[in-house]
Amino acid sequence: GKEDCIPQLLHALKIVEYRGYDSAGISCLDHGKLITIKTKGKIAKLETLLQHHPYHATIGIGHTRWATHGKPSTRNAHPHTYGHWSIIHNGIIENAHILKQECPEPFSSQTDSEVIAHLLEKNNHLRGIDCFRKVISQLQGTYAIAGLHEGEESMYVAKYKNPLYIAQNNESIMISSDLAVFYGKFYSYYCLEDHEIAMIQENSITFYNQQGKSISKQS
Repeated sequence: GKEDCIPQLLHALKIVEYRGYDSAGISCLDHGKLITIKTKGKIAKLETLLQHHPYHATIGIGHTRWATHGKPSTRNAHPHTYGHWSIIHNGIIENAHILKQECPEPFSSQTDSEVIAHLLEKNNHLRGIDCFRKVISQLQGTYAIAGLHEGEESMYVAKYKNPLYIAQNNESIMISSDLAVFYGKFYSYYCLEDHEIAMIQENSITFYNQQGKSISKQS
């Protein structure tokens, strides 16, 4: 949107903290540079960390985690950032161990989710939406994914078997796995269906089907 997204991200994370509270983090684009701040512990600890970093960004992603792959730790917390990409992921990537073999660089976490960021960077020579769609097509399992791309100021989202919603008003666009985040600020939303992808920019949302064809959706 047009306003600083970090306070909005923190507010939203507090609403969904019941979904997981062993670690939390955000990624944002501050003057075009990809910044990731994350920590083991509850949202309040992340909030304290951010008070010491005067970032200003109008696009960002955030996540609060309940550990499934890898112990609770800062290293295993989302977002996972690698190269030009930062991602957050709900779900389980069942073929992560196979996909990791395609990535030459070492991994910094014990999670299945980190492989998504590595695959995106590996395919970063492709146009943003083509890169994202190619990587999503390789995933087996369940997912709700948001990816932030440095240098493009675009966000990409996709889902399969895990909820993901997109809301828009005159000031901003927000995605969430929980509708409660929208209450009081957004009065309509889009429900992303399985295998659909969306590209989100400052004032627009473009939806695509599994084949990469642009589609229209009703809120």
